[in-house]
Amino acid sequence: MGIEADPGRFKISEKCAGLWDGKIGIREGLVEEVDLDDQFDFVTFLNVLHHVTDPMLVMKKLASLCKGTLIVELRQPTDKQFLFESFHSPRETDSQERSIVGRAWGKGRLAAEQFFMARLMNRVPLVGIASVEYHRSYF
Repeated sequence: MGIEADPGRFKISEKCAGLWDGKIGIREGLVEEVDLDDQFDFVTFLNVLHHVTDPMLVMKKLASLCKGTLIVELRQPTDKQFLFESFHSPRETDSQERSIVGRAWGKGRLAAEQFFMARLMNRVPLVGIASVEYHRSYF
């Protein structure tokens, strides 16, 4: 059983599931809103938690669906997209796209942020929440 919130991706998932002669089901919606009357031996939630608005609600829902193994993959604080969304403004993106110097500066800055974030992660427990609502990140 799969759950897909994006309507376009849901249509693609539904077509792919059809190749398995009804052995795979796809439900459209948010995991916290989809009603499933079953429990599953194996539940995966891969690189999605940072997209939800209430991670604790989602984790409780996933636990209620699972009677065996639950795997939740989290976005890493050193992920380039996370760092960019968390520490760079849209205005920076525009200027970086226009000039070679801007692009080089942006890549260098991102590499430095990854380096320092990795060092920080080795020293302190880290909890981060990104500032962009759809792309929140929890660690």
